[in-house]
Amino acid sequence: MSVIGQLPVIEEAIKLYDQGKYSESIRALETASRNDDLKDDAKLWSYLGLAYLKNDEIKKARKPSEKAVKLEPQNAVFRTNLSYVYLMNGQINKSQSEAETSIQIDPKQTMAYYLMGIGHLWEGDPDTAETYAEKILANDAAFPQGYLLKSDVFVELLGKRVAAGSSIKEEVDFLKKSVDVLERGLQNSSTAAGRKMLADKLEGMKAFYSHYSKDRSMHPPFRPFRNLA
Repeated sequence: MSVIGQLPVIEEAIKLYDQGKYSESIRALETASRNDDLKDDAKLWSYLGLAYLKNDEIKKARKPSEKAVKLEPQNAVFRTNLSYVYLMNGQINKSQSEAETSIQIDPKQTMAYYLMGIGHLWEGDPDTAETYAEKILANDAAFPQGYLLKSDVFVELLGKRVAAGSSIKEEVDFLKKSVDVLERGLQNSSTAAGRKMLADKLEGMKAFYSHYSKDRSMHPPFRPFRNLA
């Protein structure tokens, strides 16, 4: 059977992936990969890697994702997907290398900037992570992960100040900045999924900020009522 006749097989598998049916997508993609006409289709392998990743089979995601890049080394999306797989496997240096190459191929590859930022944040470098957050939002002000990354940067900076001997209450402005950036993201995000991510994060951050921003100096400590009889 010709490649053209088999193309709907891959598209159907991708549709299953988009519907969140990752196990079914994996089975369809694995079946397609055994077809001689389709085994060199880079899109097939890249989606197989992502499907494994979403199905919590993280280690299995690496080889198909690498194969996709080997088949189409100038495809920025496939390199970004591989960067994501490496990051989830804890291979931060490899993740950053792939993301950097992706950006060189396509400077508008916004997800690659996000992966670079997350990698730096995980390595304890919030300043560089914030630089990538700004690049994300300069590329696409509606991209929710840019706001999530910047929020995480402020939380990481707070953690560093507390580790150095400050208190959360003394550094509460970092929590306010985190709340503000999430609220801005909620206003700018153009997708329901993006708004949900931001709203969920914002709810927790608001509670955290509210707790530590209260001025308790005007409230005397609680004392039980005395028996006046």
